[in-house]
Amino acid sequence: MIGFKVTSAENGQAVVEFQAAKQHTNSFGILQGGILCTIADAAMATAYASTLGPDEGFTTVELKINFLKLTRNARLRALGHVITQGPTMALTQCEVIDQSGQLIAHATSTCLKSTKINKRSRDNK
Repeated sequence: MIGFKVTSAENGQAVVEFQAAKQHTNSFGILQGGILCTIADAAMATAYASTLGPDEGFTTVELKINFLKLTRNARLRALGHVITQGPTMALTQCEVIDQSGQLIAHATSTCLKSTKINKRSRDNK
């Protein structure tokens, strides 16, 4: 949708890369907060998903983001990782940095694990 790319995902860690451009900015030429939130959410979700089994899924039940620095046209990396996880819930976090390593945003999310419903096997019972 917005053009980000997941460049790595394993062992509770994930990296999302994104090139911000003019179409992602507000009327002042500053990158929209929703874009930062989207790439942070993708990094955290991908990090958590990398820890789950084939019959497990999840939903995000809470997400918080702090916007720390204004940015415009920048190459961004969202570095997501799982802080802690239990049998049903996990806490994840993400740092969004620009090409010079400056911290642009910091996010956390709480995820609720679920068992995926396999429609095909359910319908065949």
